[in-house]
Amino acid sequence: MKKIFLFAAAVVAAMTIKAEVYDLNTMTFAQSDLTVTNGTITDNASKSYFEVKNTAGETVELTINKLPNMKFSYKNSAEKTAFKVYYITESNANGKIQMDGNQRDITISNVNVGDKITLWVNSKGDTGAQFADNDKGTAFTGAVALNPSAAGIGSALPGKASETEAYPIELQAIASTVIIRETVGGYILQKIQVGAGTQGIENSNAAVKAEKFFRNGQLVIRKNGVEYNAIGTQF
Repeated sequence: MKKIFLFAAAVVAAMTIKAEVYDLNTMTFAQSDLTVTNGTITDNASKSYFEVKNTAGETVELTINKLPNMKFSYKNSAEKTAFKVYYITESNANGKIQMDGNQRDITISNVNVGDKITLWVNSKGDTGAQFADNDKGTAFTGAVALNPSAAGIGSALPGKASETEAYPIELQAIASTVIIRETVGGYILQKIQVGAGTQGIENSNAAVKAEKFFRNGQLVIRKNGVEYNAIGTQF
């Protein structure tokens, strides 16, 4: 019986620390891989990308079957290009997803509290991308920046760079659902990793411990002196 418990504990630990890496640079996409609601999708074959637009006044949602537990969304009162999903062709060597401006959200679900999430990105255009709270919204919901002073968080990234350059945006989940929003100039997502080796906030020596308690019947998570609710929104 003791061996069974030890085996079960080992399985749980392995599940917790497993990292999933999605390198878009090496992925190619077919239109059948993409599902769009409240919007349209057009194949711009001459430029090797699928263009996703929102329906005016609606929130367009994009899911990609090669990126499980992730949803891309954007809302605008007018029809706008929300995302461009590049696929590999003879004239285009890399796959990628372009957030065609600010306020495009990535929602990642089924995350373990304490998981590390890293996005490798570069700016879409001359205006440097930045994940910062401002009048365009909250950069991170359900997660905190591991390095708040890093380029892309504490300051804007350089303007449009070559595709060989990518800057890491490193987060730690404090809720099971994480929402990431760039709030300045739009960006290009090259790679994303979820679950990079931490074992949950409570069990990781490298992580700052989070305190969980109930107040007036509501779950409160306190980390670094800041309090969040169960979905990671700061009080």
